[in-house]
Amino acid sequence: MTLRCLALIIGGLIASPCFSAKGEVLEVDWAIRAGGEGADKIRGLAVTDDGSIFVAGEFGQPSADLFGKEVESAGLLDFVVAKLNADGLPLWVATAGGANIDRAYGVAPADDGGCFVTGHFASDEIDFGNEQVLKSQGDYDAFVACFDSLGKCRWAFGCGGGGYDYGHGIHTDYEGGCVVSGAFAATGRFGDTTFSHAKGRRAFLMRVAADGNILWAREAGAATDAGTMSGHNVCCDADGNVFMAGLQRGGVIFSETVALPECNIQDVYVARYNLKGDAQWAVGTGGKSDGLATSVAPDGSGGCYIGGMFKGELSLVGKSVTAGGGHDVYAARIDNYGKGAWLQHSGGPGTDYGLAMTVADDGSEGCLMTGEFSGTVTIRGVGRRRVTEVKGEKDAFLASYGKDGELRFVQLLGGVDHDLSYAIGAGSDGTVVISGAFRNQTKMGEVELKSRKGNDIFVTRLKTK
Repeated sequence: MTLRCLALIIGGLIASPCFSAKGEVLEVDWAIRAGGEGADKIRGLAVTDDGSIFVAGEFGQPSADLFGKEVESAGLLDFVVAKLNADGLPLWVATAGGANIDRAYGVAPADDGGCFVTGHFASDEIDFGNEQVLKSQGDYDAFVACFDSLGKCRWAFGCGGGGYDYGHGIHTDYEGGCVVSGAFAATGRFGDTTFSHAKGRRAFLMRVAADGNILWAREAGAATDAGTMSGHNVCCDADGNVFMAGLQRGGVIFSETVALPECNIQDVYVARYNLKGDAQWAVGTGGKSDGLATSVAPDGSGGCYIGGMFKGELSLVGKSVTAGGGHDVYAARIDNYGKGAWLQHSGGPGTDYGLAMTVADDGSEGCLMTGEFSGTVTIRGVGRRRVTEVKGEKDAFLASYGKDGELRFVQLLGGVDHDLSYAIGAGSDGTVVISGAFRNQTKMGEVELKSRKGNDIFVTRLKTK
């Protein structure tokens, strides 16, 4: 396939056509903004089988226009989740918050047309509506909530303890519930299960039924008290495999038989569990990467794709890459046996982030990734390399990799300021939706967006031309 998608740059936007996973051409279908005068951002996104879109994140003081609904902020940052139709029109918007910082990190569809959401809250209490009020146990607490098809909260619960705790990743399981990942400090309470340790931070993974019942909870603990862990993201495949990815320092014990060796620098990891919560294997990057796995997606063959960012050298099961300066973006595939299938990286002398990943849902296999690039970047895939200049301070990007690691396309999106894409979802019709935040003004395709002040939310969908 000939790579043409970086041929023409106009005003910071890659304006030339970009090939989809099937070799067709993508174009911006629509783009919308939301937000107010505060720091507004979407961090989680999911696309359903009928093309509906869930987005979740945060908005700031004093008020915001959230997809046509004017809302007042109760505190520093408030939680928001919304459902849009395939044309980007709002179906419902729900918000919650108290005096402090309350935000969502992830969202996943529920079988009844609603959604599951996770995040954390620092307010003394947070009211999701419909008599679903959570009270803080101290500092930040993680939460999981479920909203129905009309945007009403069906149930919600908090978890964690007196330390800094958060829910970060969430994914629907094949029985209609969800799996959730995050981190907790000191003591973490997850329903009837309590974990406790002296120092550092540990990752948690739990499975939640559709009715909000916690089926099981697991911790992944650093081998030393000074170590740290994050369950940054999670996914589940149709065979019941559950993948958790994030960062670790100090070595990790997932179970009596699955562990990673001690390392003195922040390291990328991914681990596979079954739906009973049994750890099966784990893969680390050797303790040199100073990196993070921000995203994980199933490859359909018992393995997974992972992505994120790193500094220095990233070594993953026999393959190594070196960053060009600050952080570089990486994408990799791990097979069914926990072995490396491929590893690619992109970036330049500046700071480049890979922030979210999903599978191509049009039957073509492979994965899609989004994040931000700055300055001059080199974008790599198996047998291909492309150098381009980012015209804005930061440009959002969309990249597609085949199952064997070939770079199918890459596209930059944005204006002359700062555009950051945190979240991505793919439709079965070949459409792709990305979302995040932009500063002051931006341009997506032919659509110009202007913020009220500072950072506002954008959501944009690309489709086959």
